[in-house]
Amino acid sequence: MCEPEWFRDSIAECGTPIQRRDGEKTLTGLRWGKGSGRTAVLVHGGAAHAHWWDHIAPRLAARAFDRVVAIDLSGHGDSDWRESYSTATWANELRESVNEWGGDRPIVIAHSLGGTVACLAAGREDPGWGGLIVVDSPIGRPFQSRSVEERRSAAPRRAYASVSEAVASFRLLPAQTLPAEFVVEHIVRYGLSHRSDGWVWKFDPKVLYRPDRLNTVPWAEVQSNVSGRVAFIHGPKSRVADAAVVAMARAALGADSVVSSPGHHHLILEDAPAFCRVVEDVVEDW
Repeated sequence: MCEPEWFRDSIAECGTPIQRRDGEKTLTGLRWGKGSGRTAVLVHGGAAHAHWWDHIAPRLAARAFDRVVAIDLSGHGDSDWRESYSTATWANELRESVNEWGGDRPIVIAHSLGGTVACLAAGREDPGWGGLIVVDSPIGRPFQSRSVEERRSAAPRRAYASVSEAVASFRLLPAQTLPAEFVVEHIVRYGLSHRSDGWVWKFDPKVLYRPDRLNTVPWAEVQSNVSGRVAFIHGPKSRVADAAVVAMARAALGADSVVSSPGHHHLILEDAPAFCRVVEDVVEDW
């Protein structure tokens, strides 16, 4: 499938690489826009990376924000790996990254695991954010339970002979229909690194089987600490933010703060223009 013009234009606006130190570790990200006004900070899901937002961030920077920053949590993308991982560690990372890169009262937009991490970061005390948009995270109840052994066996360890082979083998977790081939090729290409025996995923397999994987944070804790607005965007076909999760979000946040964008759980990969329009509408009066 040929890349549409909007996709080519978006990925042509490459984000500027940024990094900061977190103790002995280096954490990385990307930045779009040059203004000093309102900033959006984008947080990826599990085993993903900052380049999952490459086709979204330039549009948000042009239409809704002065600057957009996408971060790599530790163990993901170009950030360093750790000996072990927890949502608490990532929440601390996120708070510090937003403090350093987000400017005054930024809007945090966080998908899947990123949404859980953002809610934990906000649930402890007011993080000083201007708002939080959680995208298809199962807030209010645990993730679907899988044993540590099952998650460990699912962690990819093989090396691929080529990028094309990795693209052909790519699957989303949880399983769903794959997005357009040009989207898959882009996120896979930036999700790989090359070593002597071939191409391997950049993310640390341990991020898939950390012991606290099932922990989530109630909406009430998030609302009590975020002085700005909170919203929830879900995919109508999602197996993660299903009817029960959406109902809990509506009960906590109000119906006007819970909206849908076409697709499944990984809706940010499926219809980026539609997702951007939803975000633009949400933040219009924030």
